[in-house]
Amino acid sequence: MAPSRRNAWYFERQLRRWTQQYRSAMPQSIPEMDELIDALRDTLPQGDHPTVLMHGDCRLDNLMFASGENRVIAVLDWELSTLGHPLADLGQFLGVQELPPDYLLPGLAGIDRHELNIPCQPEMVSHYLQAMQWPLDQGDLDLR
Repeated sequence: MAPSRRNAWYFERQLRRWTQQYRSAMPQSIPEMDELIDALRDTLPQGDHPTVLMHGDCRLDNLMFASGENRVIAVLDWELSTLGHPLADLGQFLGVQELPPDYLLPGLAGIDRHELNIPCQPEMVSHYLQAMQWPLDQGDLDLR
């Protein structure tokens, strides 16, 4: 996988699109949202990373697990797939997990992951970085 400027364009395009959607839905500006848009624009990833096939809707309910095992056997619902930055799906996957389980996009908020043998977010990031053969001390990952 060769590094590509396309990855930065992916995030720029996403932010531009989400900003357009927000401004269309909310014609009256909310100062906090404008600050968030500016902050996101100022912190878009700039480094070169390999371009990867992204799922685009990476969350737990789009995964099929082997019966009785802790192993994913299929990733479903690929209609939003695209080429882009390898951390985009990871970020969405981790973010959606913070939602409550009864939300429109079900998450894991309040669930005892240890009891259910579900890795915590830093463990998931570690597994991902190992699979990508990246150093485990990625400075551009903030898991606060």
